[in-house]
Parts: sequence; C-alpha cells; structure tokens
Amino acid sequence: MKKTILICLCLVLLLCAFACKSADTSAAAQTAEAPVFTTLSDVYAIEEDGAYSMDDSWYLYVFDCNGTTYRVAARITPEIYAKAEEIDFFDEEREQKLHALLADLPIVEVTNLSANIPSEAELESYKGKTGAELVDLGFSYMGYNFSDEQTVYYMERGDYSYEVAFNEVLSFEDDEIPDDFDADAALMPLTVKSVTYTGVGGRCLDYIPQV
Repeated sequence: MKKTILICLCLVLLLCAFACKSADTSAAAQTAEAPVFTTLSDVYAIEEDGAYSMDDSWYLYVFDCNGTTYRVAARITPEIYAKAEEIDFFDEEREQKLHALLADLPIVEVTNLSANIPSEAELESYKGKTGAELVDLGFSYMGYNFSDEQTVYYMERGDYSYEVAFNEVLSFEDDEIPDDFDADAALMPLTVKSVTYTGVGGRCLDYIPQV
C-alpha cells in the first residue's frame, strides 16, 4: 500500500491550488517548451512545497511549473526508503532532510497533468446521469455537502477531482444526518445537475508508473 505523506485535506487543497494556477495560464502552458527534469534536484529547485507519496519502490511528486502541473516519478530503493522513514515526521527540517536524501534520484517518468484536464463538453455530458452511472464510469466520492437547496458530492475520477451537484435534495429528520447514513447507497439513484472540475485530485499520487 502506497504511503501518502501529507495529511489528506492539506493534500487536496494543495493540489487544487496547483490546478487553479494551471487554469489561469493554460494557453501559454500548451505553447511553452516543456522543461527537462533529470533528477529530483531539478524539481526541488522549481517547487519545494509539492505534494508527494512514496513506498519502497517509487517516489511521486506533484508540483506546479509556469502554470502547468506535473507529476514526476523516481525509483527508490528499500534502503533509501528506510532512511526516509527514520526522519521524524515532526522535525521542522524534515522536508529539507528528505530532499537532500532524494535529490540525486533520477526521474524516470514525467506526466503533464494539465494536459488532460476535462473539457466543458465532457463535463456537460454527465448531466442527467445517475450516481450509479458515474460510479460505473470510475467516479468515487470523497465527501459530501447537503443543504436545503442542494445535494453535492465531492468526487474523483483518475487524476482529477470534481464537485457534482444533483437534482434531488436529500432531507433528514430534524436536519440531522443519522450516524448510520449510507452515502454510497444514497448516491446511486440521484441524477446529475452539474459537474464542475475543481482541480488535480489526491488519487494522482495513488499511481504506479508504467516503466
């Protein structure tokens, strides 16, 4: 099981921030020459506060460069991984120590995550589908927000995250969601009102490089 190092909420917020910056300059990013990343030191020189995950085989790092979000992959040995694990999680210099340990690792795969951001036409195509159909297409829910006006599920598919609003408004006795509420089951019959792309999702780090 891949060990994600950052706290989940912070990770999602960070990746969404990358996506927002990418969206602002997407046209320029598509025409700019792609940077060359040889080792992790090249990446750290650009962005030291990226999101990452690692296990004893792979280290993944997601970061923003000139308005484009990239994911790079580097091979890691069990020995290096063990040394990384020895660094105290609460050490104020943890990131610097980790970067120093990993800096010379060669990058074996680079993915431009901004290149495959879903189009408005794709988002529109989900309107009217049921929650069950979204699940069949590979969507999974990460959370929800219910109010008297709308039912919203926060969902991910592949490398990206979405806010999905449904036509039906779920109601609960005394406006309290019961402890035994089954969000998965409640999602299935709902019909999509709108799907909004919200950024690069945490699942982009739950990935095994194909090299």
